[in-house]
Amino acid sequence: MRPEKILLLAADESPDGDGDWVVAAGEVLDVQYHGANTRYQVRLDCGVELLVSRQNWRTVTHAPSVRPGERVRTGWRRDDAQPIASGDLAS
Repeated sequence: MRPEKILLLAADESPDGDGDWVVAAGEVLDVQYHGANTRYQVRLDCGVELLVSRQNWRTVTHAPSVRPGERVRTGWRRDDAQPIASGDLAS
């Protein structure tokens, strides 16, 4: 899944709009500012780590100001996630 396809939400927020959403809670591990983008490293409660990329012009609702250690929710449309077979990964 592309990091820019993942929403970063407040701990009590849900995604807006239609669609089949997957929502998972986690903790922000790191925040990295890269010019026009900010990257958030998030460890979900299930142990999986995600990289979330947000353009800095987005509204506060979809790019909350968070610091490492804070609880957030992540959300993505089920159609945006594409499984990768283990044989497709480079060695």
